[in-house]
Parts: sequence; C-alpha cells; structure tokens
Amino acid sequence: MRLTLLTLTALTFAALVGCGTSTSTPSPSDVAENSGNSTTVPEPPVRAEPDVVIKEFLDLVRRGNEDGGAAALLTSKAREELDRIGAAFQPIGLPAARFQVTQSQVMPDNNDLALVHTVWTEPTVDNAGSTQMEIVWEVHHEVGGWRIAGLAVKGLNEEQAMVIDFED
Repeated sequence: MRLTLLTLTALTFAALVGCGTSTSTPSPSDVAENSGNSTTVPEPPVRAEPDVVIKEFLDLVRRGNEDGGAAALLTSKAREELDRIGAAFQPIGLPAARFQVTQSQVMPDNNDLALVHTVWTEPTVDNAGSTQMEIVWEVHHEVGGWRIAGLAVKGLNEEQAMVIDFED
C-alpha cells in the first residue's frame, strides 16, 4: 500500500507524540520566552483568542518545535494523557508547509468550547504541486487560556474526516 504525503501528514497530526518518552510534559509556566532563533515562543496571553492559539501551535508544528512550546498549547487533560502513556510531544516539522485559519467560532451554547477551521498546505513529494488538508481544531477554555483538545482532519478531496482526541 502506497502512502501519499497527505496520508503521512494526517498520520503526523494523529501521532503528534513522537517515539521519545517523557516523565513529564512542561506546563505553560515552564515555557521560556523566545529571543532569537530558538523555536520556543512565548506562551500566548490568557486572553488570546482560539485562532491565535491555533496559529502559534501550527507554526510550532511546522517548525518542528520539540522543546515543549507546542505541548503547552494542549489542554491540561491532553498533557496528562501524554504523561500517562509516557509519550513526549515531538512534532516532526514541515518547514515548507503553510497554514491558514479560515474560521473561528466560540460555540453559542458553550462559551468554553471553540472550533477553529484551518487549511494546511504542503508541497508534494516531488515538489511539483501541493497537497491540502482541512483541519478543524477543538479548543477548550481553561484557567490558563484557550488550549487544544483535539482535531478532525480530512483531505480536500476526502469525504470522511479522521477525528483525533488528544485527551483520550
């Protein structure tokens, strides 16, 4: 069976926890401020909107952030689940990828839940074109601000979305 770059990318998002193990995942307060070329970025302000959190997360994933900045943008329950299974959050990095937030909405019946719609675009293996995926992020409001709980991803020509719950 031949895997396409789109499938590999979807699997990358599905397995954002890498091969490494960790005894703890950094809390948001453990994330250092960025000054220079480091891949660490400042923690988004508590009042940052859900789309801002997703933009920061996707930029960290795109750059291959392995120092805890991306993991700090997950919900506390998702980080606890990573700890429970002994996995470290290690995005692989796809520097040529691009992303766009297309819509962000807080749910009218639950102000602590938001859905953020994005399009992730990356070059094909032969660099002759690009592949796109639609990703809808489930974002929860916690004491530390908006944090990512899961996602649903599908290729633009796919009918069925793959749902990934980081908390379970």
